[in-house]
Amino acid sequence: MKAMPIVYQQKQAVQLIMRDITERKKIEDELQSSRDEFKDLSENAPVGYHEIDANGRIVKINHTETEMLGYMKEELIGKYIWDITGDKVYSMHVTLEKLKGKQISSTPYERDFIKKDGTKITVLIQDKILSSVDGTKITGNRSSVQDITERKESEVNLQLSEEKFRNIFENSVMGKSMTNMDGTMNVNKAFCQITGYSKEELSRIHWSKLTYKDDIEPSQHQLEKILTGEKAFAHWEKRYIHKKGPIVWVDICTFMLRDKDG
Repeated sequence: MKAMPIVYQQKQAVQLIMRDITERKKIEDELQSSRDEFKDLSENAPVGYHEIDANGRIVKINHTETEMLGYMKEELIGKYIWDITGDKVYSMHVTLEKLKGKQISSTPYERDFIKKDGTKITVLIQDKILSSVDGTKITGNRSSVQDITERKESEVNLQLSEEKFRNIFENSVMGKSMTNMDGTMNVNKAFCQITGYSKEELSRIHWSKLTYKDDIEPSQHQLEKILTGEKAFAHWEKRYIHKKGPIVWVDICTFMLRDKDG
């Protein structure tokens, strides 16, 4: 009978070395979460944000600014920043001067940007020059951008309204005065003709000094009713003393002027 060969089986084993990395993973997750939050904050900040390199090309821009301009981010990355401004030549000159280390200012300034659809918006820009680690070389510029178009339009409309008001005030055939809370007056030409005083003289005279003595108290009473809100306006007759001495009877209608805060 033939003998059977003996086969020896070699057993294999795997050695595992483990260490607890729970804390490290927790820190990594928190760090990633912070990065995501920061990215979201940067992308959707209430103001636009972009960075340009040392040549003036846009290398970063957030979602807020692309929405403001009507572009996709990919359409703006790589473009020169002055390509989207209202005055390209001036903007290019100023930007390149800043990137050379000249005309650097931390003061916010206004500039017109042109949206993709061709419309113009006015923005307020705040710059921060970026430098190399050792601080010897300018590597670019970081800017925050705020759309102030509506504010500028309101300012222009307010200016036009004020100019219209001044024109009506100055050229009215009726005497007009604006009395400040300290009692001094700003008057028009017709008021000067009625009283005989110049504008400059009346700007330094308290209204009571111009009023006949018996009419000072009744006038003060009428004004107090307006100041306290008892009356919206007051209408009465009073006497002024002309610069040359005669008494001048006037018919007065007075109402309150309030500032923008009421």
